[in-house]
Amino acid sequence: MKLCRRCGNPVKVYENDYDIFEGMHWICFHLEFEHGDYDPDEACDDPSCLWNRINHKSEYIIEHEKSFVFKKTRQFIGFICLEQIKDIYPSVRFKISVEAFENFIQYDGIWFDKENITQFIEDALKLERQREGSALIKSMSPDEFTMKIEANKRGILVLDYELQKFNLNLHKAAIIGEMEIYPEELLKLCKYFKEVVSII
Repeated sequence: MKLCRRCGNPVKVYENDYDIFEGMHWICFHLEFEHGDYDPDEACDDPSCLWNRINHKSEYIIEHEKSFVFKKTRQFIGFICLEQIKDIYPSVRFKISVEAFENFIQYDGIWFDKENITQFIEDALKLERQREGSALIKSMSPDEFTMKIEANKRGILVLDYELQKFNLNLHKAAIIGEMEIYPEELLKLCKYFKEVVSII
C-alpha cells in the first residue's frame, strides 16, 4: 500500500502515478506545488484546480449591463467588460468565461481593439440579415480568444469559439467548441458590443 507523503492516507485512484506526483495524491501534489499562495479553500488560476472543477459556474457570470451570456445545454460563453481604454490605442478588456461539457476556463485579460469590435458588429448585422459571410472577433494577443459566427447550409447561425489560457506554470488550458445561436441572440450581442465601445 502506498501512502501519501503529505496527508498520510493511502493513494488509490492515482496509485500508478504515485512517483509522478512525488509520492502524493494528485490533490495533495497540486496543493503542495501548484496552488501557489492561494488559500487551499479557494480556486487558484490553474484550470485543473479542484475548486475550478466543482464550483457552480453560474457564480462566475453576473448578468448586468456590462455582461453578456450565451447559454446553451451544457455550454455557455460569458463576457464581462472590465476596462475601456480611450487614449493611445482604443480597446476593451473582458473577462471571458467558457464552459463546454464540464470543461471550464475563465480569463480576465482578454483585450479587443475597438476597430475589431466595430467590424465584428458590422459583419454580424449583415450576416443576420443576409445569412451570408461571417463575423469574426479575435483577441489582441494571438490565440487567446477567437469567435466566429457564420450561417450553415440550412441558414442556421453557428458560433465557433476558442479560449486559451496559460497559468503561472506555463500549462496551457484550451476549450474549442461550437454552438447554434438564434438571430435574436446575435442582435443582442451586437447591441452589447455597441454599448461597450460607445464611450471609447
